[in-house]
Amino acid sequence: MKYFCRTISTTFHLLLYIILLSLCPVKDLPAQEKQVCQLKGVVLSEKTGENLMGINIVIEGTRFGASTDLEGKFVINKIPYATYTIRVSGVGLQTKIISGYVISKPKLEVTFTLADESYNLAEISVTAIKIKSTEAAVLAERKKMGEISDIISAEQIKRTPDATSGDALKRVTGLTVVDNKFVVIRGISDRYNSAMIDGSVVTSTEAGKKGFSFDLLPSNLLENTTVIKSASPDLPGDFSGGLVKMRTLDFPGENSLKVNYGSTYNTLSTGTSFNRTFGGNKDWLGFDDGTRALPSFAFDNELGKKLPNTWAPKSAHAPVNSSFAITSANQIMFGEGQEMPSQLGSVIALTYRNSYQKNELTRNDGVNSRFYTGAKDDYSVLWGAIANLSYKFGGGHMLSFRNTFNQSSSDQVSVGSVVEQADSKNDRIYEISWAQRSNYNGQLAGEHRFLLSDKSAKDLLHISWRASVASSVKENPDKKRVFYSADFQSDDNPNPQFEISTNQRSWDKMNERAFAYALDNDVPLAVLLLLSDGKLKFGGYYEEKKTDFRIRYFDVALKGYNAHIAQLPIDSVYMPQNFMSTKSNQTNGLFYMTENDRPTDSYRGEMNLLAAYLMLDVPLMIMQQEFRLSGGARLENSLKNIFVPQTNDPNGKYSKQQKKNIDILPSLNLIYKINELTNFRFAYYHTVNRPDFRELAPTVSYDYVLNESFGGNPNLQRAYIKNIDIRAEVFPEIGEVFAVSYFTKVFSGAIEEQMQQAPTPLRLYFNSQYAENRGWEFEVKKSLGFAGNYLSNFVISANYTIVDSKVKVTSTTGNSFSTRDTSYYRPLQGQAPYSLNLSLSYIDPWMGTSINILYNKSGRRLQTVGFQASDIYEEPVDLVDLTINQPITSMFELKLSIRNLGDKDRIRTRDNGVYENIRQGRSVSLLISYKL
Repeated sequence: MKYFCRTISTTFHLLLYIILLSLCPVKDLPAQEKQVCQLKGVVLSEKTGENLMGINIVIEGTRFGASTDLEGKFVINKIPYATYTIRVSGVGLQTKIISGYVISKPKLEVTFTLADESYNLAEISVTAIKIKSTEAAVLAERKKMGEISDIISAEQIKRTPDATSGDALKRVTGLTVVDNKFVVIRGISDRYNSAMIDGSVVTSTEAGKKGFSFDLLPSNLLENTTVIKSASPDLPGDFSGGLVKMRTLDFPGENSLKVNYGSTYNTLSTGTSFNRTFGGNKDWLGFDDGTRALPSFAFDNELGKKLPNTWAPKSAHAPVNSSFAITSANQIMFGEGQEMPSQLGSVIALTYRNSYQKNELTRNDGVNSRFYTGAKDDYSVLWGAIANLSYKFGGGHMLSFRNTFNQSSSDQVSVGSVVEQADSKNDRIYEISWAQRSNYNGQLAGEHRFLLSDKSAKDLLHISWRASVASSVKENPDKKRVFYSADFQSDDNPNPQFEISTNQRSWDKMNERAFAYALDNDVPLAVLLLLSDGKLKFGGYYEEKKTDFRIRYFDVALKGYNAHIAQLPIDSVYMPQNFMSTKSNQTNGLFYMTENDRPTDSYRGEMNLLAAYLMLDVPLMIMQQEFRLSGGARLENSLKNIFVPQTNDPNGKYSKQQKKNIDILPSLNLIYKINELTNFRFAYYHTVNRPDFRELAPTVSYDYVLNESFGGNPNLQRAYIKNIDIRAEVFPEIGEVFAVSYFTKVFSGAIEEQMQQAPTPLRLYFNSQYAENRGWEFEVKKSLGFAGNYLSNFVISANYTIVDSKVKVTSTTGNSFSTRDTSYYRPLQGQAPYSLNLSLSYIDPWMGTSINILYNKSGRRLQTVGFQASDIYEEPVDLVDLTINQPITSMFELKLSIRNLGDKDRIRTRDNGVYENIRQGRSVSLLISYKL
């Protein structure tokens, strides 16, 4: 209770402090330092929304001007404050003149659109132009995209308490996040979704999961994140729910240095007694320094004496969590003042955070008459770095070298008590584990645009190429579980003693690497077919992936019976002197070790994917109505090999399992441009979902706390999905949107995970015969200015998704004389019937104060499909978050965040009873930013 009171007091004082600061005007730079402006922006085609290269922007009556680069962007520096006339012109496009444009700020960001010259040969004069904010920019990007998609910008993320990309994604329409890292899109589990960083496919960091772990990427390293929900031939075919494209910080618009520092107080964790594992001096960096490594040994019992006695956790007090980030952006202009200057840009960023999180949990496994009560203490570290270098030259060419590295670790100690009613036993259970994950993505890419004629600035041949490498490593060194067991108290046994059981110590490592090469070509149809607009796009893709998983685990058992040793506490029971010193296990009353991993518990995997595609993107005029048709087909040839050792000899025999599929995946995206503000979209496409290495390998792993095993299925087949999407969207003002979407998906051979009931429940992957998924999405983002001038500073955002899915299940009943097959339907695994996001934002234009209240809720989600057992569901949780951003000066800013404001628990149910309850507490964070 005292920690709760302390949190309320701290929060009150912080709020009071920020309110007082908001009453003071923001200090600006001295007048003499801000008399010039940097004007930057982008020029788009009014008809297609494409970025236009080679467009001239001239400030009439001055020497200031620029031309757009291959991304349609331009920058004009050092413009004196005044009122100007701006001329925007390009070959084959209608010239636009903006008169009375006021330059009165140090930085302005604009968007220009140009129409085709054929529409009207006269120049167009306008007297106003709207400034483009970062959030408005992503909506403009979404409006012009050929696929159905949603985008979240860095500016949106800044106004939330979200620390990782996984946290931020739960704000997107139709998305829910499981375990704070796996994304469910439109009710489709994480295995049906793919992820890319800077255009390159990323590898998984989880040995038992196909999906990417989005908690691995800090959100402040992202420029924007796009969730593509309808396929096109130039995108990977292995997704159905959505493709999450994350773009790290891009070519800088200016030189800058930004530093953030923050701290977080958690009501359940901070200041409490906290369990940690015994580790090394690099734990704070997320690396084990070798302290937990498996030493060399001649025989198993020698290992027992050589291993350190680190079975017991160490206790400490949890401090406040902390975070730190620094970002440096630089650009150098070559030939400034020339028509096509060259630019060299670099972005280097480093971010770090640690977290002490205590979770109190109870679990009632009534099927196995097993009841668990305990706590899990998790000390986690996450840090990431990016180093991006870009060079623009010749007006239409850019080379880039991008590097992203992320390191995370989780130091977990679970301590609890178990009542085993079936065996009349009380157990004490400890799980001590360290998991570290490394993820690197590197990419060398080039973009080249060539004017094919002097008739139009749109006659561009666009060639892009990319070579990338992705590497993921996950290690669980020296994972330990300890069971103490005692009989129930009875008249015959009034004082039962807890005695050590057979326990386990293990080491495992997964290493996955992928190399990919891509080539994309855009050719204007005006050159090929003498058509006025449209383009032909074609290209190829090759990916080679390899994975290697190794595990070794050892049982520790007591030879015979020795009450003195068996009843020792956890910190002394496994001291080296209590282990045998001989190779044979003949000494009674001492512990001996036995390696119990099977050869088939490890595996290697290889995958080769060769793809080619052909597509058309054509604007059409039908009965004086504007349409845009984008479609074609993608051919994917996939070959996957799984190698499973048959002996413990590394050079021994391996069994080989091969999966080969050749798929032709057609897709069609049609956009009907009802007017300048409204689009109607239709999409039809085929996609696939291939099993991962781990899902095919017969390896079985065990979770001590859940008392569950996880295994692969060598007979698993790839799923084939047919999809239809429809969306109507209106963009009434810059930064505003109304959208309604409908989607339906039909699965052949849907891949799901089921739990088989046994003394130790076993989760396996399997193919469902038939499955459907359909639903609606509703989205609104609107300023409240229509209700009054003061309310124009308030923006309301809401999205709501309804999902309905069904899987056909056939069961056989009866006996050996008479059987009967019956069928019924259930939801897809991972599907929630609805998801809801609400936010209310207030921005004070004078003080710079920004206040955001965010609400998130998902419906009852089918977490685990039961087999000979009941299904397990995750119940809805009302999550409310609050953020307040307050600039102090032009360089300093404060951000206060409160997560889980209502202090809600996570609850899972089985047979309408509580199966698991997890309490996480409320978190209060304060972040200070400095920008130079």
